[in-house]
Amino acid sequence: MRRHSLFVALVLSAGALLTPARAQEKRTVYLVSPVAAGAGSEAGALMDRYMGLSPEALRLYLPTDYVKKPLSLDLRTPSSIAFEAGAARVLERGEKYVLNAYEVALRGLPPLPKPDRVVTVRFSLSQLVKSADATSPGLYALKEGIGRGSFARGSAWLESLSYDGKGSFSARVALRRR
Repeated sequence: MRRHSLFVALVLSAGALLTPARAQEKRTVYLVSPVAAGAGSEAGALMDRYMGLSPEALRLYLPTDYVKKPLSLDLRTPSSIAFEAGAARVLERGEKYVLNAYEVALRGLPPLPKPDRVVTVRFSLSQLVKSADATSPGLYALKEGIGRGSFARGSAWLESLSYDGKGSFSARVALRRR
């Protein structure tokens, strides 16, 4: 009887270790890259395709602590994230920018907290490229969502971010009071 109990306990323990905290989640991450000299070259294309994805853009899908101040917004993103990314797809090409989309699988994420409020943010690509956050639609959406929320401090994360192919983004930003 003891051997059987020990065997069952070992099997259950091994299964718990192999089960991730949360299943792998797929997201589309959007980034705007400035068109640089040599952008038409093979080296420039390879750089955009494989090196253009910033981990900071992925961290916006995890709770990011914030504090609103009179003239600024302090953000603190999580320090690490495990992911696999596919190659970039060019969605839009302007005179001075390229909008890329990356299909990303986020792994081993902790469970997200329940938000106190969810804000929908809509903005255009032209608004984005004129802003201080011109390279990151996710960061732009997160800041807009925090600005529309009533909490002076808390955490915020992207529940979703999508691009309609006609120049408009839509995001759902979750907010949690601290």
